[in-house]
Amino acid sequence: MNTTITRITIEEKRILTKSLPKPFNIYNSDESRNKEKTIREFVSLEINLNGHIKQIDAVVLEIKKTNLFLGHDWLVEHNPEVD
Repeated sequence: MNTTITRITIEEKRILTKSLPKPFNIYNSDESRNKEKTIREFVSLEINLNGHIKQIDAVVLEIKKTNLFLGHDWLVEHNPEVD
């Protein structure tokens, strides 16, 4: 799964979106189609995690209970130790 950010968050923070060169369909974990159906936008962000500053791209998608979800793409690149 890609790193994602909610539309509400980008609107509140006034973050500009960019169009994906190749939009893609999105499915829920139960394999049903997500209500947004197709991801068309992303944002570029600079995040700071414990002094580690990183530029990331996050697709715009409504997710519950959080504003930003660090996805599999981030985990693979950074290979953090999980306790």
